[in-house]
Amino acid sequence: MQERTKKFYNAELEATGIYTEVFELEKVQVREIKDIIVKHHYWKDEDGEFWVDFGDPTENLRVDFAAYRKRKGYITPEEIKKLREDTGLTVRVFANYLGMGSSTLSQLENNQRVQTKEQDALLQLVDAYFIKNQVLPVLGVEDLVSTLSINLKKGSKVSKPEYTYQTQEYSVSAHVYDKDSLIVKGVAA
Repeated sequence: MQERTKKFYNAELEATGIYTEVFELEKVQVREIKDIIVKHHYWKDEDGEFWVDFGDPTENLRVDFAAYRKRKGYITPEEIKKLREDTGLTVRVFANYLGMGSSTLSQLENNQRVQTKEQDALLQLVDAYFIKNQVLPVLGVEDLVSTLSINLKKGSKVSKPEYTYQTQEYSVSAHVYDKDSLIVKGVAA
């Protein structure tokens, strides 16, 4: 296998040099998970020092985030973006609907940050409802979060949310929902 080399200007060294492409398996920590094994991409200079890609300095971080999401079973940035696009909403409007800032939603869609477990549970709830009904839940985000809070004890982990639909009319917090309304049952681990 032939080594790939490339000429880069390194702003930190204020010099141009020849760099060799290197891939390394590394153990990283993302949030509470300390043993994620990922393949990172580097450019090695003539002195043997590794540098992140000069044109894409967050490349390895995105790989770390993807591995973390996979391990946790979280919804992916592509799935978040597809959900928003399928609803026909802008980032700002969809973020407002979810009760988060538009910059947060944009960063999630672009794999620049990892969602919290609460954000992930909410996104998965909305996604599951939208897939089934092709409309967003009429329940506001406060009702969805309230339902989650009732079913999940503080500090517990959601191993896999379950989604069921009520078969008769019922009421919660002075709101009446029909048979197609979403009921959330979180499974605590």
